[in-house]
Amino acid sequence: MLVLSAISYLVFPIDILNAKRLPIIGWFDEIASISVVYQKVCKHVTPEIEAKVAAILDRWFPGYTRYEIIESE
Repeated sequence: MLVLSAISYLVFPIDILNAKRLPIIGWFDEIASISVVYQKVCKHVTPEIEAKVAAILDRWFPGYTRYEIIESE
């Protein structure tokens, strides 16, 4: 619910600090909401969850390597 509420705050046009009136300061409330949610979610990520996510990503993208080098032509 916390992640969904932060994303909806970013998407909906209602803001505490309006970015149109305060061009630079208006973005601070979005940055603050995302950073607080990120910190709270990171506290609950365990090594088991990271292993499950890595296994799912390996199934979805079998040719992907963690440190893949992409060269431009």
